[in-house]
Amino acid sequence: MNSKRLEYYENVKTVAKAFIKLGLERFRGVSILGGNSSEWMFSHLAASMAGGVASGIYITNSPEACLHCLNISASNLILVENEFQLDKILKVKNQAVHLKKIILISGKSTDPLVLSIMSILAPNEVATLLFTSGTIDLPKAVLLSHDNLIFDGVMYSNYMNVRRGAERIISFLPLSHVAALICDIYFPISVGACVYIADKNALKGTLINDMKNVRPTRFLATPRVYEKLEEYLKKFELSKPSYMQYLLNKAKATAFAHQLTLANGQNGTSSLMYKLFNAVIYSKVKATIGLDQCLTISSGAAPLSTSVRDYLAGYDISVGELYGMSESSGFHLISAFYYRGKHTGGSWPDVVNTKIDNPDENGEGEILMYGRNICMGYLNEPEKTCEAIDDEGWLHSGDYGRQTKDRWIEIIGRKKEILITSGGENIPPVLIESNVKKELPIVSQAVLIGEGRKYLTILLTLKSEFNPGNGTPSEELAYETKVWCKSLGCPCTTITEIVEKQPPEIYAEIQRGIDRANAKAISSAQRIQKFKILPRDFSIPTKELEKNMSYLA
Repeated sequence: MNSKRLEYYENVKTVAKAFIKLGLERFRGVSILGGNSSEWMFSHLAASMAGGVASGIYITNSPEACLHCLNISASNLILVENEFQLDKILKVKNQAVHLKKIILISGKSTDPLVLSIMSILAPNEVATLLFTSGTIDLPKAVLLSHDNLIFDGVMYSNYMNVRRGAERIISFLPLSHVAALICDIYFPISVGACVYIADKNALKGTLINDMKNVRPTRFLATPRVYEKLEEYLKKFELSKPSYMQYLLNKAKATAFAHQLTLANGQNGTSSLMYKLFNAVIYSKVKATIGLDQCLTISSGAAPLSTSVRDYLAGYDISVGELYGMSESSGFHLISAFYYRGKHTGGSWPDVVNTKIDNPDENGEGEILMYGRNICMGYLNEPEKTCEAIDDEGWLHSGDYGRQTKDRWIEIIGRKKEILITSGGENIPPVLIESNVKKELPIVSQAVLIGEGRKYLTILLTLKSEFNPGNGTPSEELAYETKVWCKSLGCPCTTITEIVEKQPPEIYAEIQRGIDRANAKAISSAQRIQKFKILPRDFSIPTKELEKNMSYLA
């Protein structure tokens, strides 16, 4: 049974169950008042499957003629196409002897007798509560139904052309997060994938051992994992003699050109050089990190920087991105493979919908999502539910984006993240921070400050080692950062040395990197005027972002 036939059958079965639950009695009628539609078709079949009798009513009928049809057919239920047809039935509902519920296909009504078709198609039983991150307010409990979760898992499987019974994945991201919930539970159920539970210290440094042992065929991680993978490969490069580094750079340029060709919608290069490097470098590097059998490699939960995407593409590692929220049951926009662009994003499968709300002159506006993956709302918070999901069922993401070619959405940044300077300039911080990190690969985190200020300042942390026991940042600089410092004639080994001594060579090189990033700014207001190196990297255990940022004083 192909996917379309299966979807048709599942809709009929779901509606038949709903009819029974709504009180359809055996041999009683299900009237349908509306023009030709898919809802008309599967409701007709569902009535038979549920033991009832389908009965079509002409859309030109008067209220009195509709009442006659309802009573003759002893209809317990009636489906109506829109509010115009609904008004006819509401006028005579009290005289319809057997009528129990009215199901509205398009439109809305406050009448307690009326249900929407979506409430019939999507079972409204809560399967799980997922709490939002609570970065701005207290966490909200997102209500996700069984249908939300199964639908999103199947949608991901179909879009990625997943092979039934042939996939291996590693479960290491927290299952309290929607991405892991879909990838580790609901996606495997839909295709019979084999799930391997990673070592409990996976996010503290042992994940690569699991990757080499499992050799996953599908891999999802957060941007931080790919940043650490980049650091691992750069450390590998720097350990090689100069002639080997030259060869690696040549190989990376070849792979990047290959990935860029694919990203532009072409077939990719199959040059002798690419094939040679694939045999002697790319395949071996992938095997070393356990990705040699991986068909799709994805990043989610936060934007993946362009510099990291480009670097990994240089080893023929194509990282796509998944965009969504807890409120969209996880994934809504999907980029299966490497995409070259300033902003990350993806396209949406045919079974859901996406639009840009009130776009400005640049085509930029808030990203709205619609489909069976949209949540039921927030537990005990009706006001916030109405703020997030409008009357037509569109989920307001709070993210700004624009639509480009072929249904592709580029994510620009969070609506609430936009900085407004004292001069009234709107500044998107994510792009500026990303540009700085691209120009300065030894920077781990970059945080732009400028709300209500005359100019922009950026807080920087340098890449350092992490304590494997508790995941907190160490004083010790990362190997890559040490090499960078040494190349400038300052053999520093700790962050404290740099912050306290402020070596002019290091600070001058950082300023040059910021100058290069400033050259990409579209206006003078988007140029960084000052920077500050923080005494240690950010981490969840040390809670830097929850503390008072006194560094700018």
